[in-house]
Amino acid sequence: MMQIGPTWAAFVVALAAVGAGGIGATAQDFAGYTEDQARAGQLVYESVCASCHMSNLQGDFDAPELAGPNFLNTWGGREVNELFDYMQATMPLAGSKPSDESFTNIIAYILERNGQEAGSARLVATATTMVPTRDVV
Repeated sequence: MMQIGPTWAAFVVALAAVGAGGIGATAQDFAGYTEDQARAGQLVYESVCASCHMSNLQGDFDAPELAGPNFLNTWGGREVNELFDYMQATMPLAGSKPSDESFTNIIAYILERNGQEAGSARLVATATTMVPTRDVV
């Protein structure tokens, strides 16, 4: 049987930790939001985003899904502020842009639809907390 040295063992442990959501990632490292934010986000989403991303957040043609494995593969483990900045810079393709608060609420709604439970702490768009990974939701 082949034995591995301590360097390789440490590498394997670190790699497993990264695959599980990041080294030292815990539930509190993931973004939280309130139920009120998700409800407000749902209203804005339906009026601004659903025409391209669909009411069920599954996307259509060039608009990617915002709920499900493809979204979590792309955004899971990345910081909320990165998602906020991306949305603010690129969405919507036409029409007036929602306010910063509305974008934050849309993110809360997206987190909810991806299985993240609401809490008592409000989501902050500049937060460096992470979008949950598939392994957490």
